[in-house]
Amino acid sequence: MTDVEPQIILSQRVLRYLVFEATVSQNDTITIDDMEDIQAVVVKKLSDASDVTVSHSENVITITDSVTSERIVGFVMGV
Repeated sequence: MTDVEPQIILSQRVLRYLVFEATVSQNDTITIDDMEDIQAVVVKKLSDASDVTVSHSENVITITDSVTSERIVGFVMGV
């Protein structure tokens, strides 16, 4: 009997999350310095909890909704 040494290959990707608040208007950008790549983002108005439309690329979120000086809360997941 031979004791075989396995070659362990492990690829672990741990997603982190954070919650933020901001006051934003259309076309404003929010840079999340704590992340390199945002995987998912949800942004809501604090006034009525309705969705705020956004786009994201790498660690930058762009407000695409037609809001003006709107207080928001966001939830972000990424690495």
